[in-house]
Amino acid sequence: MFKLSHHSIMRLCLLSCCLPLLMGCLQKRNVAVVNDQPVTRADFVEQLEARHGMQTLDWLILKSLTEQALKKGGLSVSQEDLQQGMTEWMQVNNVPNDQAFAEFLNQSGMTEKEVREDIWLNLALDKLATKDVKVSDAEMKDFFQKRKKDLDVPEAFVLARIVCKDKATADKVCKKLDENGSWNELVSEYSIDEQTKANNGNTGPVPVTALGPLTAQIKKLENGDHTNPIPASGAFMIIKKTSERPGQPANFDKAKKAIEREVKRNKGKSQQAVVQELRKQAKVEINIPRFLQLGQAFGVQQSKDFSPTQPGPPPGDSKLGKS
Repeated sequence: MFKLSHHSIMRLCLLSCCLPLLMGCLQKRNVAVVNDQPVTRADFVEQLEARHGMQTLDWLILKSLTEQALKKGGLSVSQEDLQQGMTEWMQVNNVPNDQAFAEFLNQSGMTEKEVREDIWLNLALDKLATKDVKVSDAEMKDFFQKRKKDLDVPEAFVLARIVCKDKATADKVCKKLDENGSWNELVSEYSIDEQTKANNGNTGPVPVTALGPLTAQIKKLENGDHTNPIPASGAFMIIKKTSERPGQPANFDKAKKAIEREVKRNKGKSQQAVVQELRKQAKVEINIPRFLQLGQAFGVQQSKDFSPTQPGPPPGDSKLGKS
């Protein structure tokens, strides 16, 4: 249970005075108009809460419990930890560069802040799961030798592409390129690949091992040269090799921190076990009736001052957010 400071109480009083006015403003703002019929922001927010509120509240509670546990244990997630976690996340999710990351955000509907919050929570749970775990140099070196191939940085080509709707268009583009046409202008005019079009067709570094049957063809190209049209999922693409990135063998000293984290993960508790402990020890008060079932995961106490007009769970919402 949290005790409110004097300033917090004042803010809550101010909010209670302003809330009716705020809700009035929300009612007047429309998120869409369908055949002249408005969809209000208030309706939109209400549906979001009904359909996804359980999961969101559960995540917020877990985040709060994790922050408290870190503070109690004298632990923290540093900016260096977060940056390394972001790098590992991009590798695991095959997101090679900032452009690919922007594409991921666009396709997933997530924001960068949400991705970083999820990474932070993952790292924080790792800290709690491994806080008492000790790892020796011998264990880390043994892990390095066994996983060395996985830790190597593979040879890669930095590529760009123009994806054309048909063979005739691709041939036309190739001819213009051979006549010293501007690559960027041709991407803008002819490419149908929305993922790379905004970045002049650049795909970023692509590991040689990911090119499959195209490997030999790309290797023969000089930097700045392009392929002839290549069939690709009903379209045709032209690939330009921008540069090459040599492979790098794994270095123990450079990889030591990442190796230490991985060995600790293998020896420590699972994140699931940590979450279960946090839930078991928590004292949580749920103040919205439709989310009361969320309290089944905690030592929950129901608020005694519910409004009788507070809405209950909507039909079909009873299974949302169960752990």
